[in-house]
Amino acid sequence: MRIALIEACNPDWQFKRFSYPLQLGYLASYLKKNNKIEDIIIAEELEEVFAAKPELVGISSYSLNYDIAVDFACRIKEKLGIPVILGGCHISALPETFDPIFDVAVTGEGEETFSQLVKLWTENGKFEPAEMEKINGIIFFDKGNTVRTAPRETTRQLDRYPPPDRTLYKIRTGSHYISTSRGCPFHCLFCAPRLMWKNSRFFSARYVMNEILGIIQQFPDKFTHLSVVDDLFIANKARLKTLRDWFVSSRLNELIILQGNVRADMIDDEMASMLADMNFKTVNFGAESGSEKILKYYNKKATAQDNKKALEILSKHGILSIPSFIIGAPEETEEDLDATYNFIEENHDKMAGFEIFPLIPMPGSQMWEYAKNKGIVDNNIHWGRLEPLLLDFDPDSYFFLTEKISRDKFTEYVAKFQELYKKYNTGAMQFREMLIKQGAKFGIRKPKQSGE
Repeated sequence: MRIALIEACNPDWQFKRFSYPLQLGYLASYLKKNNKIEDIIIAEELEEVFAAKPELVGISSYSLNYDIAVDFACRIKEKLGIPVILGGCHISALPETFDPIFDVAVTGEGEETFSQLVKLWTENGKFEPAEMEKINGIIFFDKGNTVRTAPRETTRQLDRYPPPDRTLYKIRTGSHYISTSRGCPFHCLFCAPRLMWKNSRFFSARYVMNEILGIIQQFPDKFTHLSVVDDLFIANKARLKTLRDWFVSSRLNELIILQGNVRADMIDDEMASMLADMNFKTVNFGAESGSEKILKYYNKKATAQDNKKALEILSKHGILSIPSFIIGAPEETEEDLDATYNFIEENHDKMAGFEIFPLIPMPGSQMWEYAKNKGIVDNNIHWGRLEPLLLDFDPDSYFFLTEKISRDKFTEYVAKFQELYKKYNTGAMQFREMLIKQGAKFGIRKPKQSGE
């Protein structure tokens, strides 16, 4: 049996050439281990799926690409006439948006659920509703009605999942990606991972070590950088110490450059020293705002002073920081926006760069529920409008959440922040120009018209 896996992604999005979807690698590894299926491909383009002629396709999708996922499924059905299974963050957050073009959807953590669905298909050659009702964590249609089975419990033992099968990716550079945990222990209003992962869980230090050694063995001449994609890599301090000791004793810190996500209020000299010992050269963290009021509104549990102190400590230890900021909260005033602008101006010399995002109500977050209750969003929006764009900000597509300032005034502030970004992010601007020359397109992807 041949299975194809693909992430729904804007075809104009060039960054996919520099990264790879770990979630699909986890599914492939689990199928190989538990279903004994070896003929699996991870496709970057839909044409690869057509050429492979699989018997079943799995599509993973974030909310902003859900329209693309539906389009992919329509085209697969038309050309191949095979089952299509949907998974990912969007359908886990908004199961009521399940489209009948899909045979079934997987919600939440997908390895075991997807494996059981594949087993059902290989044994019966069809998805019988009576049999699907026995599988937790799925959505399907039966006689015109949507059926949602009981949620699947998440496992605390992440080590039972084999690492992603990286042989299925097109590795073009020496940069690799690793997930050493799932979920985040914090509850920021704008963030949605807790709905997908339920709680914060960690792969053991030994598991992480073995996975890194596996990457080295698979790609001895193409492994120079490792990006840790965890929401918060430093959440488990004891595990971090174990990993630091291993990196130093094995001298991996002389071979690999690391980057990952931290929290400002967890950065002190001890933490920064451990990261430096491992050879972390860059870290990202959500500074979010220069206003204490807005940080409290976001339930950030960190202060502007924490952000400033983290920048100073990380810089002292030779670690570059790339903080991110959000503008456009409902309670945000001109004074709050000025505080964020001034924070960046006053501390940019301690930043390797920074990101600024207009606030987006992401499905699964508290901000989505807020926007939905206000009638700003619903389940029938063009999902591509959820792209958090600064440089390509489009006031006609943006979901304005601001209540203390007008739309026109906020748009003026966006322009002000755009100039600030261009002023200090020269490297990012050069990279953007390079991508544009290679054919990349930025901005909100317009929905397809009927007949296209």
